[in-house]
Formats: sequence, C-alpha cells, structure tokens
Amino acid sequence: HEDTPNILGMVDKVRHLVSVEK
Repeated sequence: HEDTPNILGMVDKVRHLVSVEK
C-alpha cells in the first residue's frame, strides 16, 4: 500500500519534532 510509507513518514516527523522539543 502506498499509504504505509506516508504514515511511517508522518510518524518519523512527529518523533523527530518530539525529540527536538525534549
């Protein structure tokens, strides 16, 4: 499914943002 990469990309972005905040 092409949606999987998009979801993974979003999760990675969120994780990166959270990491930067902390």
